[in-house]
Amino acid sequence: MSMRRILTAILLGWGMFAGEVLAADRVLGVGEEFRFSFRCRWTDYYDSISYTATLDPGMAIVAAPSSRLDVAIEMARPADTSVDHTIAVQMTPSFDQVGGYVVRRNGELALMLPDTGGSFPMLLTYRPTPRSPADTLTLTVLVPKAIRFQRSRINGYLIGQYPPPAGGRSIPDRFVEIWPELMELHLSSQFHIHDFVSNSRTDDQRRFFPKYAVIRYSLIQKVEKLVTLIDRSPNFQCKGIRVLSGYRTPDYNHAVPEAAYNSYHQYGLAADIIVDSNPADGEFDDLNQDGKVNIYDAANLAQICDYLENAGAIEPGGIGLYEYKHRLPGGKYYTSYHIHVDVRPKDAKRTRWGYEFQDGRRVARLVWRK
Repeated sequence: MSMRRILTAILLGWGMFAGEVLAADRVLGVGEEFRFSFRCRWTDYYDSISYTATLDPGMAIVAAPSSRLDVAIEMARPADTSVDHTIAVQMTPSFDQVGGYVVRRNGELALMLPDTGGSFPMLLTYRPTPRSPADTLTLTVLVPKAIRFQRSRINGYLIGQYPPPAGGRSIPDRFVEIWPELMELHLSSQFHIHDFVSNSRTDDQRRFFPKYAVIRYSLIQKVEKLVTLIDRSPNFQCKGIRVLSGYRTPDYNHAVPEAAYNSYHQYGLAADIIVDSNPADGEFDDLNQDGKVNIYDAANLAQICDYLENAGAIEPGGIGLYEYKHRLPGGKYYTSYHIHVDVRPKDAKRTRWGYEFQDGRRVARLVWRK
């Protein structure tokens, strides 16, 4: 079943929507291109974010509690002939019940999100004229929940023990609640919710729902921009960046041999990435096109990230290079690689590192940056 049908089924299952319609002050020219956009602005401990998301079916936005989300249409070119148009936004009754509401003021349409966390499907409908067919886009607004740990778990989902606050990192107090039907929703044009959900140590926890995660748009924006800059440049031969690990629960983080005790992954502020498109086989690509995959290919990506940070093209943070040697039956070794990128407070130190691991133990330091 397509994601559009899944979302439609969810919406229909929740019954009638409470609607609010905006008669737009602007006018749309006949034949003029348009696109929906959803402008989100908020400030919290981790993020100071202002961004515009163009909606496609099957997308989710994680927004801070009590924040304001603005709905708009963006025009691609000036109008020739003018006709009136309308935008409608429809929310489920549960949105009103927890204190959310729709604002229509001076030709603007916005959602005021509740302080209570939750998942709020919505429909955006655009109609050029009263008699014309309507275009409808689906969106799920995810508001993180204030949580209470019980024996290192949230609703039975194992989180583990967070380290004591240090270095600008404190124990998160709000988590996004994630059900199976949300896993494939896009958080950006390149990445899905499942890219930033923690793995688990046991099969029971891998299958467990709801899951809980800390999702920060400052990290998503950085990785998305990294992909965009690399894909658009003829100088970088590394297309197809994939996130191996985004958010990690402390329980899972402590089981990862190379993970720092106070890793930024535990706060939704770090991602491990590889380049995997030629072929898309789960392995690092041959970036320098010398006919073999080795540490120099991974170092190539690390140096590109470093260059883009130094040029001010992406937000500064930490960059790490990792090489793993895994022993196979028969005594032979299999080698894999990935790059760590993160976002940190502006006054935090930017760091660069590289390590080689063998059979789960760190055995060497890798030098990749002069």
